[in-house]
Amino acid sequence: STTTTTTRAHNKQTSLTMKSFVLTLVLCLLSSSSHAKRLHEPRQQPLSIDDGAVAVHPDDSRSSSVQAATTTNITMCDYIHPDDLPDECACHEKPPLGLVVECLKTFNGTSSWFNDTIGLKIDLEPCNTDIGASLSIDITERNRGIDYPIERIHAGEERDYPIPGLAVIVPGLGHLGMDVAVYIAGTPSQLILKVGLNACVALASQTVCASTIPGLDAVLPWYVLQGTYSFGDICDDDDEELLLLEAELEQYIEEEETVESWDDVSASRSRKQDETAAAAAMAKDDGTVAVE
Repeated sequence: STTTTTTRAHNKQTSLTMKSFVLTLVLCLLSSSSHAKRLHEPRQQPLSIDDGAVAVHPDDSRSSSVQAATTTNITMCDYIHPDDLPDECACHEKPPLGLVVECLKTFNGTSSWFNDTIGLKIDLEPCNTDIGASLSIDITERNRGIDYPIERIHAGEERDYPIPGLAVIVPGLGHLGMDVAVYIAGTPSQLILKVGLNACVALASQTVCASTIPGLDAVLPWYVLQGTYSFGDICDDDDEELLLLEAELEQYIEEEETVESWDDVSASRSRKQDETAAAAAMAKDDGTVAVE
């Protein structure tokens, strides 16, 4: 009987664990789905006098048509203002809440000191709640066989990453090593990004970069992302539906734990009754009276 009770309690605990796991998994999937759904929901774009738009008033009969005309589907790429990207770059989404900017920058003919075509790929994840906003970069140069990945640069970092095998030859200075210049800071609501290419050389008394060299300063630095971007509304985890699901999950677990505790009490009483019955049977066989 004791073994049966223990097995039943174990089975109930296993059932509770499995149910909690399934609900948690569903919550995670719904969270991802909710973000993706919210990402592609039509958004109301603000009207601006500078754009020649007509101000919308609640009582204006034209307001609904004006609002409809200004409603668009927002993608992750829209948050970085794709029209501001260099002509050599394009952005595409990386579901559920990421984006990738890919560039192929040809420097041929821009300077007698620099004659390369460089591929730059920026993989941005602004909404990572575990490690914060981060980005990864991959640099390629086909003619020189260069493929240089830089993994997981987190918010709060500012650094120049030298690109092995890639340099600019400047008469009188020598080789300026090509760098990936990266600055990422802030939160998803105010994410500061400055990502691009630069070239510098460390001399005895100072560091000289392309921006101070006449002729080369028209070519480098070359930035792909440069500004402050707001992903706050899409990265916001305080979604009402998700909060309700989380509350229901917590309530379910509490209720199951309460049922489990009552089952323990019932099992304890059952064991005591079994022990009393066994003692009574033994006393009857011995001709004595069992005392409860």
